[in-house]
Parts: sequence; structure tokens; C-alpha cells
Amino acid sequence: MKQFYLSLLLSLSCISASVLHGVTVAARTAPVALIQAQEYVVSDSLPDEMTVETVFGPLHISEPVLIELFHHPVIARMKEIDQHGPPTYFIGRKTFSRYDHCVGVFALLRMHNRPLDEQVAGLLHDASHTILSHVADHLFKTGNQHAYQDMIHNWYLQKMGVGSLLERHNLTIEAINPDQPTYVALEQKHPRLCADRIQYILNTGLVLKRITKEQMDDILSSLHFADNNWFFSNQKHARLLADISVYCTEHVWSAPEELAWRHWICSALQQAIALDLISSDDIHFGIDTQILEILNNSTDPHIKDMMEKCYHAKNHFTKVVSGAKYDLVDYPKIRAVDPLVKLKGEDTATPLMQRDEEYRAQVEALRTRLSGGVKIKLLTDKVAA
Repeated sequence: MKQFYLSLLLSLSCISASVLHGVTVAARTAPVALIQAQEYVVSDSLPDEMTVETVFGPLHISEPVLIELFHHPVIARMKEIDQHGPPTYFIGRKTFSRYDHCVGVFALLRMHNRPLDEQVAGLLHDASHTILSHVADHLFKTGNQHAYQDMIHNWYLQKMGVGSLLERHNLTIEAINPDQPTYVALEQKHPRLCADRIQYILNTGLVLKRITKEQMDDILSSLHFADNNWFFSNQKHARLLADISVYCTEHVWSAPEELAWRHWICSALQQAIALDLISSDDIHFGIDTQILEILNNSTDPHIKDMMEKCYHAKNHFTKVVSGAKYDLVDYPKIRAVDPLVKLKGEDTATPLMQRDEEYRAQVEALRTRLSGGVKIKLLTDKVAA
């Protein structure tokens, strides 16, 4: 499966020097991040230590591999890739970057004394996200159950020159792949907590004002990692985090607008690729704002139509109730978590859903509501007007 998608992206990369409709198209300049990565030379003046700002507070680092990574283009590019993609640009929803997320994951691992290689894996775990984050899952038809960036993770890091950087510090790309079975704090099977889930749930809840900074600090104060599991020593704090995951599953990550945006932006990107306005490298190594600028400035009628729909989505689709005809359907991933809780005096951590009937009922109701999929009807221009 991974080989198929690697073949697909490599074939797309040939478009930039192809003949389209009988017209030879000159190769364009590679994305800035890719050029910078290919030209990267380790500096003789890297600091011996530095402070990194994270959503959870500042962290002091002195390990050479971390110092160098924080001065490398692979980390810098993530500041220009939005965590949530389309809604940030089309409706101005409050958000944070893939950099914020990855540094936050790294912070959680460091705060809980995880090994250095797992910290590096956490810092780089989402570096391979394309422009507009998960849009690539749908552009390359991997769906929302199979994250495209995971499929190309090792390939991407190699292309960005991270392999040689890691070798200088006795690490390899394969060794810091987030799927390594020993990285039990970084990744866990859903619905258990892991550093990745904890970070994006808390950070999303914070920017959307589902929790305050003080509440987030309270959550962190009762969060522990031991015996290969994350758990809470305060059930109220576990429920607070879990409630965010339920809300965001339905109203953020699986909202009907997300389905409409993905449909239209993917169509615009496919047309831009066909017209050689953008290349495979632009998708994989470019940044959000530059690609959106190309799409927004295009005079192609189809791209203009798709982008107008993206910016005025409410005028161009309607959510479909059960039994009615629809044009698009998505079966979203249920991201509601089930944190482990171990209170003072207890020997064993047990899932929140076993302790809290109200929360269990809330998750079951969410599953029921989303079991038939999220369905929308695309409106014609005549109807939309």
C-alpha cells in the first residue's frame, strides 16, 4: 500500500516538466523549504542550549540533536502548516500550527521523562504533513482512516535531509519513526490516551475556548505516565479532557463543512495540478499560504468556482437528514477518548467509561449520530442564490 502511494506521488512530480495539451511547460522553482533543506549545512555557531516555547510552558534543551533540529528547515516549515487546514483560511477559525502541535507533543514526552529518541520521534511525527494538513488524505484517496502523512513519513524526512542530520547524532529515520512499538507514550491505540492525542485535544480545546489555561494546567497536574499508560489521578480532569474530544469529533473534525471544503479544495488542487500551476513538490514541501495564493489568483473558471464555494460554503451546501438524497458522504473517525483513571489508594487504573455512566452514554450517543455518516447536498448556483 505504501509503495503504491509513493509511486503515485513520484509520478505526479513529473508533471512540472511535462507536455500538457501540446505545450511544453518549464520546470518551476522548488518550494523554499525543500531548497533550504537540500542546501542545509550544519552551522558552527549552534548554541549549546536554548529555550523552546510550548503551549504547556517553556522548555530548556541542551541535547545536540534537538538543538540542530530546531535550527533545521524541517521544523521551520511546520510553522506554516496549519493544524486544521481549511477552516483556518475559509472562516478564520482560531487555530494553531503543526509546529505548535509537534512541539507540544515533544513537551509532553519530555515532561514525563521519556527517552531522547522518543522525544525526537514526537517532535518530527507530523513533519510530513502536506499543505492544508489532512486534505492530502482525500486528494490522494487514502481516506480519513489512513493518514497520508504516515505513509510517506520516512520518504519525506529523507528528502528533507533529516537522515544525515540524525546520523550525526547516532540515530536513523527508521529508529525515530513514530510507529516504533517501544514509543508507547507517543502513540497508543484509540481510545486510550497518547501524547499525540492529549496535545491536539488540549490545544484545540484551548483555542476554541472549551477550556481555560488554568483548566489545562489542572488537567496536566493530574496526568501521569507509568506502566506504559497515560492515566489521571483526578476523575474530574479526565472527564474535562474527554468532553473536549467528544465535542470536537462532532463539531470540528467531522463537521459537514469539513466534507464540503475537502471536496472543493481537492477539486481546485487537481485542476491546478492538471494545468501545471502547482506540482507534487508544492503539495508535499510547500506551505499553506503560498498554495492558496496560487489558487486564489488563478483565472481558471473551475478553480475560481471551487474557491468561491470554499469561502462561502454555507451558500453552496446543506446538511442532509436521514433518508434524504445526498451528494457526498463521509464516515468520520470517532475521536472520543476513554482515559484511564487511578485515584489515590487504588491499585489499578480503569477506563473513564467504566466509572462514569454519563460519559459512556454521551460517547454511545455520538457513535449513533455519526454511524450513518455525515451527508451533504451540494446546491446549484441557482438554488444557492
